[in-house]
Amino acid sequence: MIKKVCVFCSSSDLVDITYHQAAALLGTLLAKQGFDLVFGGGATGLMGATSKAAIENGGSVYGFMPEFLRALEGTELDANHLEIVDTMHTRKQKMYDHADAFIVLPGGFGTLDELFETLGWRQLELHLKPIVVVNTLSYWDPLKKLFECVIDNNFALPKHRQYLTFVDTPEQAIESLQDVS
Repeated sequence: MIKKVCVFCSSSDLVDITYHQAAALLGTLLAKQGFDLVFGGGATGLMGATSKAAIENGGSVYGFMPEFLRALEGTELDANHLEIVDTMHTRKQKMYDHADAFIVLPGGFGTLDELFETLGWRQLELHLKPIVVVNTLSYWDPLKKLFECVIDNNFALPKHRQYLTFVDTPEQAIESLQDVS
């Protein structure tokens, strides 16, 4: 059963407002549907929008923030459970360990790192947790193309297509998780 959902996303405040709105909607939907949010602990960007909306709607929030990032991203001080950790590797491991599923919003290199590590672990059958990618404003279209290229050129198997679910909206991401639960 899926209870805790880890959201990977950007900490940037410089991106289009539509991304922030989608992140806030996801946080709201997670809380209203009874899912706990697991995230990187930051108070800025899509991370902050998701966590603030989840908290404002009564959700439980678990954040993991490396000490060195506190000065850059701030921390979501209202998170129900905020843990300061030593490294980015520890942060990723803690988020992974606390999650029953993953939702990926638009983000940069850190988001890609989190997604690819989680996807690689799934391919190695280290977990069976769902990974849902929210394609706001078609942001992830190049990733979808790359994903198909990897499979089409036999660097991954056709069965690996089921390891990522691409959706267009936060509502569809929640529906996808409800279908699995």
